[in-house]
Parts: sequence; C-alpha cells; structure tokens
Amino acid sequence: HEDLLTKLKEGEMLIKKHGKITYFALTGGFLEVSQNKVNILADYAIRAEDIEIAKAEEAKERAQKKLKEHQEEKEFIVADAELKKAILELRVARKIKTRSS
Repeated sequence: HEDLLTKLKEGEMLIKKHGKITYFALTGGFLEVSQNKVNILADYAIRAEDIEIAKAEEAKERAQKKLKEHQEEKEFIVADAELKKAILELRVARKIKTRSS
C-alpha cells in the first residue's frame, strides 16, 4: 500500500485478524498506513464487548436532558458530543449482541 495519513470520523470500526472480527466504537482520530502496516490513533475507542449498555443508555439520557436545558454554547457542544458517543456505543453494542444471540 501507499503511505497514507487520514483523519477518522466517529463511527464503527471492525478489525479482522486471523478470521476473527472485532467491532469497535470510535469517536475519531487518525489512520496511518506505512510500510504495509496500519496504525489507528483514536480519540476514543471501545470494543463492542466492553460496552455496558445500561451505562450507555444512562449517558444518552443525561446528554438529552442537558441538551434541553438552556446553556452556553460550550456546554451544548459537550452535551451533543456525549449524546453522539452514547448513541454510537449503543449501536455497536447492540450489533454484536444481536450477532451472538
């Protein structure tokens, strides 16, 4: 592969190694390809198996509540990011839990 450095957006990522697939939720960062190796420098990443659905649901509810309150722009931006992170974690966790059922 050609050397590459690119910015990652929030989303789900899967890593396939030795026939095993591992899912992650990640909130952004960078991906580097160099000398046929891939490095990911993530702002935040969590394996689907490590996501606690109840805690993610609570975080989602807290963030939604904060977004409804009148607040300064900085607080709104933080609450919005927390909501997106919780929704992403829930989507990734439910995907892996559905496949293992």
